Amino acid sequence: MNVFIRVCFLVMFNVILTSILADIADEQEYESGQRQEGIIFATFMFSAKALTGLGTLFGGFLLDFIQFNKEAMPGEVPSDVRLVVGPIAGCLFIVPFAITLFFTISRVKHAEIKQTLLERKQGTPTPESEEM
Repeated sequence: MNVFIRVCFLVMFNVILTSILADIADEQEYESGQRQEGIIFATFMFSAKALTGLGTLFGGFLLDFIQFNKEAMPGEVPSDVRLVVGPIAGCLFIVPFAITLFFTISRVKHAEIKQTLLERKQGTPTPESEEM
């Protein structure tokens, strides 16, 4: 059951994240006039790969620090180790949650951005371009 719940959250995370990155690409084009979603998605993929490597490295250091028994079999891990690792992993999820608080595109703002981008592509003047 635990794995099922984790996979459900992982799928939701991936859908939401890619949607957010696409919205950021739209907002970036809206503000700068340049479409650069390749850079945005490449930056995400690089950071994901770097975090995977650093997470593995950090995990190894943590196992060495707590002097984890390398011969331990599944189910033989002492409960005090689980009590240390569980809260640390849970607390690390606060970081990405806090970062998302800075994502301020609302449905209304996103609709305005999409409409402006569509008008730019069609060559229709927008209120912003008329003011310039």
